Order: sequence, then C-alpha cells, then structure tokens
Amino acid sequence: MSTRDEQRVGDLIRRYREDQNLSQEALAGKLGVDASYVSLLERGKRRIDASLARKIDEALPFSPEDRRFFWEHTPLVEFLDPVRDFLVEQEVDRTFSRFRLRPAVSSLLSLADYFPQWASARIAHLRCNMKRAIPQLQAVVRKAENDHTEQSRGKMEFFGMILLDMADAYGLAGEIERAKIEAERAWLVCRDLLNTQLRNEQTMRRLHMGMARSIVLLQEIAYEQGDEDLYTSLDIDLKNHFVASGDHYGWAKRSYFLALFRFHQGSMAEAKRLAWEALDHARMIKLELDPWWIIRDGIFLGEHWWRLHCLSLMIDILCFENRLRDHKNIIDEHREARSMAFWARDLPPFRPKYWWRGNDNAGNDVDIVRIFSRWVNDEQRLNAVLYLPETLVSWGDYLSSGESTGRRDIAAEKYHEALDFAEQRGFGLMKRVASERLSRL
Repeated sequence: MSTRDEQRVGDLIRRYREDQNLSQEALAGKLGVDASYVSLLERGKRRIDASLARKIDEALPFSPEDRRFFWEHTPLVEFLDPVRDFLVEQEVDRTFSRFRLRPAVSSLLSLADYFPQWASARIAHLRCNMKRAIPQLQAVVRKAENDHTEQSRGKMEFFGMILLDMADAYGLAGEIERAKIEAERAWLVCRDLLNTQLRNEQTMRRLHMGMARSIVLLQEIAYEQGDEDLYTSLDIDLKNHFVASGDHYGWAKRSYFLALFRFHQGSMAEAKRLAWEALDHARMIKLELDPWWIIRDGIFLGEHWWRLHCLSLMIDILCFENRLRDHKNIIDEHREARSMAFWARDLPPFRPKYWWRGNDNAGNDVDIVRIFSRWVNDEQRLNAVLYLPETLVSWGDYLSSGESTGRRDIAAEKYHEALDFAEQRGFGLMKRVASERLSRL
C-alpha cells in the first residue's frame, strides 16, 4: 500500500470517528490499542493488519462504498478472500436481524435444519467459489431430498430453490449435463406445485418465478453449447412465466446471454440492443416483498449480481465500438455497482473483458497481461470456468491486436487453450469462436 493510500485510509477513519462523536481515546478503547496508535493511523503513519482491520470495520459504520475502499486499500492482499467472506457473513447477520421480526420470514428460517448450510453455500456461490459451493450444495440437496418427502409444501418449494442453486453452480463450473439435470428437476418441482389447487396469488407468482428461473438456466446451457435454436424455442414458454411473475432478475439473465450470443457472433448492434434490455431489467431488480425471494435474492446480496454482469458486457460492447468515452455514465454506474457488491471477486463477468480496447486508461502492457493471468488462474482455482474460454479469447485478442506488442504466437497459444477447453467441456459456441480466431492469424 502506498503512503498516499495509507493517508486516505487514515482520513476515512478520522471522518467516521468524528461523525460518531468518538474521541481518539474512545475509538482506541474499542480497538484495544493506545490513543497514540489511533493518532498515527489517522495520519497514515501505521499499516493496518487483518485483525485490527476487522475491529475498525466493526467499530465504525462504513457505507458500502467506503467499506469496499477501506478493505481494498489496506495491506491485506493475502487475506482478501477470507476478509470478503467475513464481510458477506456480517451483512447476512445484519439482514437476518432485520427480517427475523417478520413472522413469515421467521417461519421460513425455521423450516429446515439445513438452512444455514444452504446459506453458506449460497455465499460461496455468489463469490464464484464453485470448489466450495458445489460440495455444500450437494450435501444440502441430499438432505432436502429426504426431507421434502414429508409433502410439506414449504419444504417442496425450498427444495426447488435449492435445485436452482445446484444447477446454477454446475453451470458456472462448466458441468453442463449436470446443470441441465438439476434445472429440469427444479422446473418439475415448481410445475407439480403449480398444478395443485392453489388459492394464494403470491404462491402462484413465486412458482411461476421458479419455473422461469429454471428455463433461463436451460437457456444458459444452450448458450454454452452454442445451440441458438434451442435458446429461442425456450423463449416461448419463458415469457408467459415472466408475465405471471414480473421477474426482472430472470429477464436480465435471459437477455444477457442472448446479448453474449450476438457479441460473439459479431452482431454488435443487436448485442448492444439486448445488453441495454438486460441492463434495464437489472436496474429494476428490487428486494422482493415475498419472504422466499427476500431470502434468496436479497439476503444474500443477489440484487446486484446481474447489474454488474450487464454493465460489464455493455462496457465490452462500447469498447468494440470505440464509444466508451461517450458513455461515462456507464463507467460510473459500474464503479458504483461494484462498491455496493463488495463481495464480488475481481473477475469476469463482474469485470469487462475488453476494457483494454480503445481505452486510454487501460494500463500498460505488463499490467494488462498480469490481470489476464490472474483471472485465468483464479477461474481455474475456484472451478468457476464458465467464462474461462472467453477470458482466454480476450487475452488472445489483446496479444494479436495493435494494443499490444503484436505477440501473435502467444495469442495463438491462448486461442488453442480456449479451443481445447471448450471442446473438452462441450462449449460449442466458444469452440467456434476460438477456431475462427485461429483461422484469422
């Protein structure tokens, strides 16, 4: 951390201390240090270790944006993942404490003894850690399979929700056949419940939402396989469920993957139109009043998920059009969304993959290559490989472009890596894209 960063962190601590009418002695008491140490911190004269950083975060009510700044500008690179996990868990605790007072939510939280295990898996899922999320979700699915046979409607609905997460996790891990099986199971659970005698309009809307999310997951698989005809055919049934549920989260995801189709096909005008459509829906995602979706989309911070996806894709498209400088509002919104979603890893799809194209602020060659290398390593380490071929193709594009030093042989290696991985996993679309890039070299 630079001296300037230390001073900015110190200024932040002082500002929040003074806003809380705390003296340096009072804050020191909360942190378990001397007042002189707080003075040195505020003047940027002391570095902050992980233990003290947690105490500072607990003692001062940082806004989400300032909390993100605080953690990203303390010397904690080796602690960053566990620290962010801690922040997410802290946010979950705050949300639980707010919503436990609602009888419907309180009843839901006591529905199953494996609820905390599912919650932990959901956090890992949002953090793109499929190595952690998938085993946890598999264990929860096994418990839920035994539990929902008691024919409790609530447990059946919860079982369907767990299957949605299981399918999504398999999809992010590139296990598309497993993802398809779980998405179809989730659809069947919601359909069977919807076909029973229901008099509760809220329950019907919720089940339509569950069916829509299941179909969108099948569209994601069709995208990975490069099967545009299947993607389009699924739209017919999907739109009926969207109308019945008003699910902007699902709409955003559906339009996002169709925009990606067009992006990789080179149809930039259509990709841009669909990306705007996805972003419009993502901006309308709100914390659902229904307790089920408070739990799934709100309590675990899912409401920012698709806004970050859509903004990153829009930046990629604008970079291709050389129009990014004309849309400063998109850059600002992406920055604001990342500050709110402090749990998000510094990885695609939360970050644009073509930020280097026609961008004066992209950084130098060494920095750009280092970012690509870290992304590829992290995607493999976390088993979040859905976007790995796209990352490799973008890296190859950079190396073969005028933006780099023209290392075409290395670019070919990246395209071959993308091609081999896509072929191994059955990613038909990216297999075609990587093959086309190689043919142009």
